[in-house]
Amino acid sequence: MADLKNIFSGMADGPEAINDNFTQLQKNIDSVSSIKEYPLTGRNGWSVSGSVYTFKIGNVPFWSIAMSCKHTNGWSGGNNPEICNMPDIGNDADGKNLAWRYATANNWNVVGLNIQFAFHDGAGYLNIPGGKLNSDNWTMVFTTQPFV
Repeated sequence: MADLKNIFSGMADGPEAINDNFTQLQKNIDSVSSIKEYPLTGRNGWSVSGSVYTFKIGNVPFWSIAMSCKHTNGWSGGNNPEICNMPDIGNDADGKNLAWRYATANNWNVVGLNIQFAFHDGAGYLNIPGGKLNSDNWTMVFTTQPFV
């Protein structure tokens, strides 16, 4: 993937250089490859809908998640429930570190509740401040991150 610093450094050289820079960007956008989808399955009374995706832009591997979840009877069992399976995406990471990965989660029924989603060792977890959610509280997780 082209270095963005190099791409934008030519901006001062006039319209021709700017056009060349955007051509380089387009080549990198067109280089998205190896897209894989891994559907998620709920655990321990959690209803989960969504998938994890892996892909590459150039030679840089990324992971992405789009998921919604809620507990069938509401959750009051603590801060870090195991809510879903998490597929082994290590083979898609080109040897990059797969230690704990985090994403911000949003719950539109509870304003100001700072929930985080994390995955590690084949499971997905929610960090729920106060350890409690109602049964009608859907929590959403969306992120895309490079493997670093």
